[in-house]
Amino acid sequence: MRKYLVSLVVIAVLCGTAFCQNGAAPKASYTLTVYVDGLDASGGNIGIMLFQNDKGWPDNHASAFKDVEQPAKQGTVKFVITAVPAGTYSISSCHDTNKNGKLDKNFVGKPTEQWGMSNNPHATLHAPHFDQAKFEVTKDTELHIQMQ
Repeated sequence: MRKYLVSLVVIAVLCGTAFCQNGAAPKASYTLTVYVDGLDASGGNIGIMLFQNDKGWPDNHASAFKDVEQPAKQGTVKFVITAVPAGTYSISSCHDTNKNGKLDKNFVGKPTEQWGMSNNPHATLHAPHFDQAKFEVTKDTELHIQMQ
């Protein structure tokens, strides 16, 4: 029994020493600060959706990892999202002027409300792909989205 206890103590000391040599454990989650710039008008809501992959990208609220909105104001609106694990993400944003929970479009599919995405890609005939808007979170991160 004594050998068993001594072995456990030795293992615990060695593991503790190895942990200390490697430094502190990586931070489990980070803060993501998003500035949505260029809102043309106040009124309605400005929302952002944080996606971890292309499932539901860019407008499925249920597929988003985080879905946050607040009252819109002309100019810049700041969002602070906490508890974001390290990883790859993309953000889509919409100025929902009529508060119907979606990006309104005309009969040919062109948005009639302002929208934006991380990395600020420009749309052609369809919404930019997840990969065009993706970014890495490995530390507390700040980014700007320019509304279109």
